[in-house]
Amino acid sequence: MKKRLFVLIAAGVVFAATASAANAATVVVAATNCALVHGGQATVPAGSTVTVRMGFAEETRGILEALLEAQTTSLTVNGSSTDVSNLFSAPYQRPNGSWATDAFYDTTITLAAGQSLTFTQETTFSHAFPEVLLPTFDSSPGVPVMNAAGPQPPLTCTVTGV
Repeated sequence: MKKRLFVLIAAGVVFAATASAANAATVVVAATNCALVHGGQATVPAGSTVTVRMGFAEETRGILEALLEAQTTSLTVNGSSTDVSNLFSAPYQRPNGSWATDAFYDTTITLAAGQSLTFTQETTFSHAFPEVLLPTFDSSPGVPVMNAAGPQPPLTCTVTGV
């Protein structure tokens, strides 16, 4: 009888652990928005599993394709770095006419209230390519500027469960 009770309790613990993991919501945190718009800080509901979204947008598909070919991107999460260069989607056109690509990286980290993780996106371009600033991005038409080759400014974000 004790053995049967132990097996039932053990099965219940395994089920409860599986159910709570399955119920954890996935929250997508955008690297650019967090780092540049929100001062490098983001909050997610406690119990959320964090997925990082990285992306690039350009006025033309050709420039975006050149960017994708020239980029090497790594994502460091809590000190552990991963090459995410090949995770970017095929270019797609947005409603405003510009072109974009996204990469999603599941950190597999579920944050409890008060817990945090820190990630940094680092991108390096192998060569320069033009950046066309047009009204789609609230800019004035003009001569293209050049994106420089080499490391770009890193995007760092600390995500905290609340």
